[in-house]
Amino acid sequence: MILFLTHLLTTGDAFSNESPWLNKPEVPTLNTNTETIEHTPPVYWATKAAVAVPANASEDVMTIGPAMGIFMDKNNAMGMRIIYMDSPPENPLAEYTPKVSMAWGPVVDWQYLFQPNSGFSFYTQASVGFVYGEPDNANENNVVLPIIEGGFGARLSRRTSKGGRFFFSPELGFVPGAVAPYMSASFGYIAPARTERY
Repeated sequence: MILFLTHLLTTGDAFSNESPWLNKPEVPTLNTNTETIEHTPPVYWATKAAVAVPANASEDVMTIGPAMGIFMDKNNAMGMRIIYMDSPPENPLAEYTPKVSMAWGPVVDWQYLFQPNSGFSFYTQASVGFVYGEPDNANENNVVLPIIEGGFGARLSRRTSKGGRFFFSPELGFVPGAVAPYMSASFGYIAPARTERY
């Protein structure tokens, strides 16, 4: 008791953090200055239609499908496209291809823009993927056709007040496996980059 009164008179607080009679746990303090920063690159959405003329077919082949991707930097964009086609050509890597009325599948697109900040820019594009179709004859095996193509085109775009871009892109290219030149047109929108803090 005498020790307690002596400590109270000398410190003014019998239950301070330094008190020998109360070992209070330390309460962690929150750092209110920390924040999370999330960067979203420019994202594009598009629809692409194309007409190819395979050397091993008697008719042309039309494809169409939606696309979505991102710009990894101001010149390079990468995304995925879903394509649909009627009466696909024969598989150049197979000896025999069953007759298929329609096919669809995913394609990965890579695009390089030469003048990315301009309303008019030339670009190159390379795509790889496959399409799949069920044979008209139920006794035949499924048909999987590889897709490899390269093209050169021009992007005509108009900047919006919010920093995005609407664009239209005609393109000429070649499909090596099917020995098929093609021409296509794309229409879409590029959303501007975004930074969020929370």
